[in-house]
Amino acid sequence: MINETLKILQEYLNCVLGSDVVQVDRFPDQDDGTEHHILITLLRIEEETSRKPSNSILFKEFVDTDGKIKKIAANKKSPDLDINLDILISSNGKDYGNALELMSKVISGLNSIHSVQKPSGMNKRHFEQLLGLNISIQNLSFEQTLSMWQTLHGKLVPAVAYKVRMLTVTGHIDNEPQPPVREVDLERVRVNEKGLGPHNLPPVIVDDTEEPETEAEAEAESETETKQ
Repeated sequence: MINETLKILQEYLNCVLGSDVVQVDRFPDQDDGTEHHILITLLRIEEETSRKPSNSILFKEFVDTDGKIKKIAANKKSPDLDINLDILISSNGKDYGNALELMSKVISGLNSIHSVQKPSGMNKRHFEQLLGLNISIQNLSFEQTLSMWQTLHGKLVPAVAYKVRMLTVTGHIDNEPQPPVREVDLERVRVNEKGLGPHNLPPVIVDDTEEPETEAEAEAESETETKQ
């Protein structure tokens, strides 16, 4: 999901710049000799805490013995996780003036995402996904910028930090259970369903129409079966 999001940004910026100069890659330790290129580098991932969904349970319908449709707890779903990405977009090239020009076009393109039509050559679905993102510039202090470049072990090049909000990591859903095998537990008065666990039911009434046998009748019946 993270890679797909950055690839969509790459696709959009390449359409804006009119060439395939944008790449999703880590910041280079040294100049690789490329004439001009724009790098999208992931710096940090953080959790978005403004929305914190809880665990949820998916329900399954079944027809009870009285003919009524009822719901029972089926699959459990872990909560979705919203995350933000801190990315660095840097302009690398031997010609510093050209690098500055490319960076200006990148900033202009990202600033106008929601006010322009889909660029020619960009996938329609990818552009719609891009519109669902909130992309904003991060104003780093001089100390933060210096610390970032020291961490990246790179030379100072035209670059800008962006925060991309908000990506949702879909919660895990248990595998769909097999068709339930229902067994009535008379002692505990509940139904056991394979893969779903026990579910309480109203008391089960057992109708025994025959009188229980006495010990003498049972012995006589046993002797008769032995003679036969």
